Amino acid sequence: MASRPPQKPTESLGGFSGVFKSFTKSLKPAVPRPEPTRPDARSPINPTVIGGGTEQTKFFLQLGAGNSLSQRNKAVLGFTAILRHQVVSTIPEIWYAAHDLLHCDDAGVRRNTLILLQVCILKDEDSTSVANRLVYYRDIVENCQVSSPSRSEQNVSIDHPEIFSIDPLYSYFLDALRLVTHSGRNVHGFLHAQTGLAAFLANSLASMDSTKANSPGLTSLMDFISLVVEHNGPLLRENDVEPLLRETIHVATRAADPKTVFSALRIVQAMMVHAYIPPSCVDPVMEMLSGAYGVEAFTPLVREIFQGFASDSSAGTATLMALCHVLTRNLCGQGCNVNVCRGSIMALRDLFVPTVHTYENSLLYILKALSQLVSSTDSPVIHLEVSRLVNVLFDTPLDSFQYWYSSSGASIPDVLLAITILGTSEMTSKIAGELRPILATLKRLHQQKEYVGDSEQLLRLFMRFSVLPEDLQFVLDLVTSENYCFPGFPNWIQNCETVLRCFFHSPNQDVSIRVQTLDVLEQVYEVALSLDEDGTLFKALQAIMAGLLTKLTLETNPEVLQRMRKFLVNTGLCVPEQLFRDFAAMLCDCFQSLPLATRASHSAASRLLSPTTSALTPAQSQLTTVSQSDRRISLASIASLATFHSHHSAKEPGPKPLEPIFVMLAQTLAELFIVTITASASKAKTLYDALCQVSQVAIEALNLNVLMATARALLRIRCTWELSIFATNPKDMSGLATAFQRTTEDIEHPEEKQWLFPETIDYIPESHLDNVCKTLKLYDRNSAKLQVNSIDPEKMLDIVLRILETYIDWEIYSFTWAHFCPQLSNMLLFQNCPRQIIQLRAILCDQLQLKLPESLKLPSAMTKPLLQVALVRALTPLLAYNELFSKYDQDMIIQSLIAGLSSWEKTAIPCIDCLTVCCYELPMSVKKFINTILTKLQTKISSPYANAHILEFLYVLARSPALTSNFTVDDFKRVFGVTFKFIQFCHDSSRSMGLLDSAVKRTDKVLTDHGKDAEVEVLASTVATGMTPIFLQYLLASSYNVIAAWFLSMKLYERQELSAFIMKNLVLVSGPLEEELDEQNSSFLDFISRFTFSDIELRMTGTTAAYRCDKPTLLKGRWVSGISIISVETCVETGQATICIARPTGSSVFRFEIETSMQAQWVEEFKDLTVSPAVGGSPDEKQSQYTPDYISQQLFQHAGIPDDQLLPLPDDSATNRAISMLERVPVVQFHKVGVMYIAPRQSTEAEILGNQVGSENYQSFLSRMGTLIRTQHCKEVYMGGLDTEDSADGKYAYYWSDKITQMVFHATSLMPNNPDHDPLFSMKKRHIGNNYVNIFYDESGRNNFDFNVIRSQFNFIQIVITPHTLHDADVTHGSVSMLNILETQRSSKEHMHHSFKVNLYRRSGVPGVFSTCHFKLVSGDRLPEFVRNLALVASHFANVWHADNQKYTSNWCHRMRQIEDLRQKAGAHTVSRGSDAFSNYPSRTASINVKSSGQTNDGNLKTAITFLDQLSHFDRQ
Repeated sequence: MASRPPQKPTESLGGFSGVFKSFTKSLKPAVPRPEPTRPDARSPINPTVIGGGTEQTKFFLQLGAGNSLSQRNKAVLGFTAILRHQVVSTIPEIWYAAHDLLHCDDAGVRRNTLILLQVCILKDEDSTSVANRLVYYRDIVENCQVSSPSRSEQNVSIDHPEIFSIDPLYSYFLDALRLVTHSGRNVHGFLHAQTGLAAFLANSLASMDSTKANSPGLTSLMDFISLVVEHNGPLLRENDVEPLLRETIHVATRAADPKTVFSALRIVQAMMVHAYIPPSCVDPVMEMLSGAYGVEAFTPLVREIFQGFASDSSAGTATLMALCHVLTRNLCGQGCNVNVCRGSIMALRDLFVPTVHTYENSLLYILKALSQLVSSTDSPVIHLEVSRLVNVLFDTPLDSFQYWYSSSGASIPDVLLAITILGTSEMTSKIAGELRPILATLKRLHQQKEYVGDSEQLLRLFMRFSVLPEDLQFVLDLVTSENYCFPGFPNWIQNCETVLRCFFHSPNQDVSIRVQTLDVLEQVYEVALSLDEDGTLFKALQAIMAGLLTKLTLETNPEVLQRMRKFLVNTGLCVPEQLFRDFAAMLCDCFQSLPLATRASHSAASRLLSPTTSALTPAQSQLTTVSQSDRRISLASIASLATFHSHHSAKEPGPKPLEPIFVMLAQTLAELFIVTITASASKAKTLYDALCQVSQVAIEALNLNVLMATARALLRIRCTWELSIFATNPKDMSGLATAFQRTTEDIEHPEEKQWLFPETIDYIPESHLDNVCKTLKLYDRNSAKLQVNSIDPEKMLDIVLRILETYIDWEIYSFTWAHFCPQLSNMLLFQNCPRQIIQLRAILCDQLQLKLPESLKLPSAMTKPLLQVALVRALTPLLAYNELFSKYDQDMIIQSLIAGLSSWEKTAIPCIDCLTVCCYELPMSVKKFINTILTKLQTKISSPYANAHILEFLYVLARSPALTSNFTVDDFKRVFGVTFKFIQFCHDSSRSMGLLDSAVKRTDKVLTDHGKDAEVEVLASTVATGMTPIFLQYLLASSYNVIAAWFLSMKLYERQELSAFIMKNLVLVSGPLEEELDEQNSSFLDFISRFTFSDIELRMTGTTAAYRCDKPTLLKGRWVSGISIISVETCVETGQATICIARPTGSSVFRFEIETSMQAQWVEEFKDLTVSPAVGGSPDEKQSQYTPDYISQQLFQHAGIPDDQLLPLPDDSATNRAISMLERVPVVQFHKVGVMYIAPRQSTEAEILGNQVGSENYQSFLSRMGTLIRTQHCKEVYMGGLDTEDSADGKYAYYWSDKITQMVFHATSLMPNNPDHDPLFSMKKRHIGNNYVNIFYDESGRNNFDFNVIRSQFNFIQIVITPHTLHDADVTHGSVSMLNILETQRSSKEHMHHSFKVNLYRRSGVPGVFSTCHFKLVSGDRLPEFVRNLALVASHFANVWHADNQKYTSNWCHRMRQIEDLRQKAGAHTVSRGSDAFSNYPSRTASINVKSSGQTNDGNLKTAITFLDQLSHFDRQ
């Protein structure tokens, strides 16, 4: 007999396994186990002793082993027949002779032999003896040929029945066995034989093929086994029961016939009742029972078996645990047996769960088993049954903490979390129906604070299934609090996708829920990227992000898009640098669906291709893969895909992407770029390239909003001297904004405009502006070094030029002009872009001459004059690039400005201001076109608001002799003609206002209230502020200043030729001839007269003289002659005299001596006199030979001169006081201007005033502003209040002067500090604070200058000088010491060869009458001259403005007034302009239209005639 291979022991259930054994033993009767019999015991046989007839003897002899098989077969048949009908006493001997025939190969012989065996057993009278029965049993089990395959073979033998081997005559053997055991009732001695009965039966079961229906002998065998167990259960040992049970279970699990299964169940029941269930068989038994539970045919029997197990509490617990083990045991095989698991779950639900609390800790085992089972299978049947079990479980008390928390996964939430909804819709709805009341209960418990489980698991449970709309907020709150989507949480990637699917992607979802979902996702990204070491998490996150962006193409909600932008920005900041290119590429790829405009040329898209890549078809672009390290951000595929989409849009119906998503992505790139400038150079470089490429695509698509977003970032880029990159808010563009009508004050509907100034953009975070990134550099084409993190400005400049040249939309066109102008002033940024700069010059000049793009359409409120104003202002910084321009380029700039002069009145002001700068920067081109410019100024401009700018231009031109070196007399007359027109305009306007002879009534506040900050005027110079009286006075005074400057700039022979022309026109334009000349005209005529034949500077002159005698007797006499006060001081002894002629423009002092031959002989006698007579007379006539009257008569009175021309002044105290006051009035114009240095990062008054040193640039600038002089005992130069006695305000000061002007500079760096006694620097501030005009050399690096940084009531005009490009230290915020300033000083060479930005800030109410109201760039070598001239103009304006509510009076006018008062005292009378006096001077008056009025007074007109007479006299000579 073939034996089965040994079985692998099955894992037991530990301590509960013995419960089955003790329980089943308690069910069977107590029968003593007999002593085992030796299996080989055989009764002695005597073959010679035979009962019966001779025939039996014959058969016995034939049955012998020596006979043939046929003979022996006949003997077997013979004995069989005999034994059936006769009684034979020697039956054991007969069988002994025949038993070896069971070994033969003849089936017929074997069958006949087995029949003989059955008959022998029946007829043997001693068959009850143990020995005979053992003989028959041994022959049965040893000769029955049974064998079974191994377990592995059985698993695959369904289609190979040949591997099962069982004796064909097994039924005969089984019948014999049934007879020998009395139908299983008596197995004494068989169980423990060499081949035990249990083992034989087990092998027989194993040899049967149960996979076939009606397998022969299988049912009979199993019924026999049941009988054996029922009648001999107590005798069965564990090694007897275990094989039987295992084979029974194996047969049942493979059975195709329900009867077989039923028989197997009966065996199990018999084992349970009459024998016992070995521990090793508990699990297989429970698995078999579970598989049968739920089948209608078997359910009653199985339930009966389970109830038998559950009848005892301990056995019930063991059974429950065994069922749980069945569930978990199924996970260890090749798969889950659905029927077995389903039956086990049903058994637990029906029989144990209702009373689960009676079994100690049993619920925990159930939960653990269910959790493991559901987690390992996706069978909807299993999940449905588990759902039903849990639903039933919720009907029982579940308040124990351990039911909800378990480290091993044995908790209610663990089970529910393992359930999935898969399969058919019907099954899905069934599972959802079972779970819905569970979820409702859990939500209620949590809201009522009665939920004792883990909130994280509760969240996962709700996220596992579809939730109702009213549950969204509840679930999202749990998502936030339980970190459901964070790395480390199981399936966190899927959780993120689930959260997005449930809470974000639905367009009908509440906005707050969607925004909150992005909040959660952003936190997930931050945590995940902080933990990502190899890029694995990033790749997973990229997939989530890409899916999210794809589904956002139709998003229109602004709040969601704004939050999405913040999410992308914050995520981008967390992405590691080595992975950031992929992140940026993902954002750029989204623009592949940006639709191209209909008029855009697709050929332009090909220009976007990278030079290292070729154009790909759309399919190739999609299929091409790039390695992680070599991936480039290129929009080649984007452009081709965009073209592809536009060509195939008709073939591919469906929703088209909307613009908001593209705008949001562009804003994301912009914000990321601004933020990463200081955070990561490599990221910023990547984003810069992305912004440029997206901008190009937006230009092709004519997409305004995308282009506006990218331009806002690109046009904020600046660089430092060290080529470090930073971003800043635009400044110095108020004039441009006004021209484009985009200031917040002027615009009516700002919400309808794309941009305003100033503006705050939420995606341009100001906290990240003005911070230098020292590792992000400007790309230098001239450098041979490897430049990794550098940006190429040519890319950005190409975009700017395309926008300006190819009109897209007015918004981006105007925005670019306005914002590019201040960016262009950062000259170092574009130092290596000569091609683009020259191209920009051409575009600017063309458009300034109104050669505009064909598609340009001006808004309704915009005019071409305003556009020209903006273009001129944009041209201003371009002048600083003059070194890049050819002579032709420079000439074209001047020609375009001349064209602007000729266009409209509004355009004139910025053109004139720009021409003023051109005098410094493009002198040769200005000189070439100067005559054309002057002609335009004289004939084309009639706006009075442009007069002040023209006068400043003329003033600068007068101080630039190189520009006027070729002037002719007619050219000079043209200049003077312009000023004469302005003087006449001022007089006419004042006369119409009734202000000619009255004080000016000021309605504005001249000074700022003490302790309050002054407001800054922001109106552009092109904005008309009204023609006020004070403004007329300024124009009038400025006109005279310009005439003076031009007159002094001419050579003497030119002055002599033009002086009469000037004086004549001054008389004509001052008003009607019958009116008196005013003080200003009279004094100015004196100026012309003084400098016509002399170039002597005006200065105060002393009258103290040295005389030859030791104690001279001095006599004084004073006379008035016209507008002159003549003082003669004579020494009566020697005749020596000092003659002082005081006139409005100054005094002339002469030393007079009498020729020796004219002296009297007695003069020597005066040496012996001891007493000198009193001045004014002497009793001695000898002492009165030389008197003042004598001297004056010889010099001033002679025949033909009217007597009233020299009128004596009385010698009294009033006259002396009046003359003393006259002498104290300065003869030159005095100006004082403060100069302060602002070091890097300084911002307070104390820091600025405390500077005692400055950079080399500052020192170079200051030294070229004027001449350095000592302050101590300085009497010749006006010091503006500086201490000249003890040098308390510094030992040195700078001043500048010309023939009629002196200007002192109050440089705080030259003033001493006294920190102990003056910590607030009040000694410095008393000078600075009292100046109307201050110059700030600002290297602070701050974006906006604080007008009130030095607070004072006299804050009026501040001139601010800043480098066009800052240093790293200037931009970086923080404190700085003076040592750091010295260490970072700039060289004077740098100062000379680079430009500086000059801007003039004015107090509120001050009109924009200065050329630098809009900033100007001036080269370093011309900077001191430019600023000095500007300061002179500003100081002059301030003096006029602060005229103490009186009509502005110059120093000359003050002197003229004093002289007039003295003349009145002398009894002089005025004459009308119609006097015949003019008739005496025909050469100078022939061209004057004289109107006689019949009045007879001489006055100021007589003075004018006197000047003309003097000039005629010299001309005749």
